[in-house]
Amino acid sequence: MKFYLIDDDANVCNILKIIIQQKKLGEACGMASNGMDALEDLKFIQPDIVIVDLLMPVMDGIHFVRKAKELYPDITYVMLSQVSSKEMVAQAYECGVTFFLQKPVNGVEVVRVLGSCCPTGRWWWPTTRQRARAALAEAGRTPPDRACWPPGC
Repeated sequence: MKFYLIDDDANVCNILKIIIQQKKLGEACGMASNGMDALEDLKFIQPDIVIVDLLMPVMDGIHFVRKAKELYPDITYVMLSQVSSKEMVAQAYECGVTFFLQKPVNGVEVVRVLGSCCPTGRWWWPTTRQRARAALAEAGRTPPDRACWPPGC
C-alpha cells in the first residue's frame, strides 16, 4: 500500500511515516503541509490511501477531500484531527472520508484503521499471516486464495 500524508505539523507526518514503516504497512510515498500542494502532488503520485489533517492553512482537509474525491475517487481518505466536534466529524464523513483518527496519534489505532482500509475489508498483517499459515500447515491445509492474501504467504 502507498500512503500520502498531509498535515501542517511535520512531526505528525513523521510519526505516521515511522508507524507505516515499522509496522510494514506499506510506504509513505509523499507528504504535504496543505491541501493545495497535495492536490498538485496527487497528479503524479498515485497513493492507495491519503491521511489528511482536518485543520490546515491554504486548504483545509474537508475541502481537500471534496476536490480530491472528484479527481481521484479510487483513493481511500482518512481524516486526522484534534477536533472532537461531532458536527466537524460528521462533515468529514459526508465529504467522503472512510475513517476519522483523533490526535494525538496513537500507533495502535493507526494500524487498526489503516488495516481496515484494505479494499476487501481484510488485511493480513505479517504476524497474523505467519500464525495463520502455521496453523493451516499443522492442520494439513493450504492458505485460501483471497485477494488480500499477499503472494508468497
